[in-house]
Formats: sequence, C-alpha cells, structure tokens
Amino acid sequence: GWVHVTAHTADLLKFLGRHPLLTAGHQRLILDSVSATVASAPAVFQWGEDERLSRAAASVLRRDDAQTAAVDQFLDALKEMGSRVDWDQPTANGGLAPMLNAKSVLKDLHLVLTVAGKDDTRQRVLRRLEAMP
Repeated sequence: GWVHVTAHTADLLKFLGRHPLLTAGHQRLILDSVSATVASAPAVFQWGEDERLSRAAASVLRRDDAQTAAVDQFLDALKEMGSRVDWDQPTANGGLAPMLNAKSVLKDLHLVLTVAGKDDTRQRVLRRLEAMP
C-alpha cells in the first residue's frame, strides 16, 4: 500500500490511547495531536483520515479515567475551528478545510460514543457539533 502518514499516525495514537498505563499527560498529548492535525490539514480529508483521527480521540474519550479538562479542551478546539472561517473570504485563513475536517471528526466521534454507550461524553461532543456552522 501507499504511505498515508495522517491515517497511520492516527492508528498508532488509537492503540496508545487504549494502553492501560496511559497517564493523564499522555491523554492530553494524544488529544492535542489530533486537534493539531485537524487544524493544520491543508485540504479536506478524503481518504478516511477523519474517521481514523476520530478513533484515536475516541480511544481516550472512552476511557474510564479520561481527563475531563483535556477532553473539554480538545472538543472546544475542534468547535473553534468553525469560528476561524471568514465567510466573506472563505479561502482565507486556511480556508474551509479545518472547519469541515473538525466537523467530520466530531460527527464520527458522536457515532463512536453512541455505540460505546458513553452518553455523557457523547452529549459533550454533540453540544460542540451543534455550535458549528
């Protein structure tokens, strides 16, 4: 196959996020890495990167010891990507890609958390998703 850095890195983060010895600091690093990747993507994800990044984040959000502050900071960072769009000049400031990618990651997170029965966290995701354009 071909080297797909975003997707393959997301897969690694997903498995690290499931590790039983993952610390609170490591949880934050994984979530920060996912949000930074979404924010810096130069184009709209089209090869499943959004789902793979979502699953990496979900590996942390589904944990019983998930750090509330880190989760909320992550979700807020994705939500804020929608406010960066200048609708008068939608190609400025990174264009629409970060907002569209963030929205796609949040949608998939909502699905994953619904299936996992993590209703409290799912509701937190849904509130951010509803606040996006």
